[in-house]
Amino acid sequence: VTRRPTEVKFTFRASKEHDGKVLACKFVQDERLIEWKRENLSVFYKADFDSEVRIIKRKVRWNTTVQFSISYSDVGNPSAKHFCRIGSRPLTDAEVRKC
Repeated sequence: VTRRPTEVKFTFRASKEHDGKVLACKFVQDERLIEWKRENLSVFYKADFDSEVRIIKRKVRWNTTVQFSISYSDVGNPSAKHFCRIGSRPLTDAEVRKC
């Protein structure tokens, strides 16, 4: 006689505190440990974000160098990335460093 496997469903609400934690289940029969099954959890969540853009001068002359800096910190998974542009033209980090 072939028996169908028993399926038990658990639910929990994932939070960022669960990220990187191990989900572990223990299987016991007749008071004896049969085995442990473990899976690492990776929880994706929106960054808690703090950012700032600092520009030295807002009014600049034509054909002069403009400097600005950005700073940001976040706690998120995955980490936030940054993108800067002037109008519709994207700036790369290399262009920003040249200034």
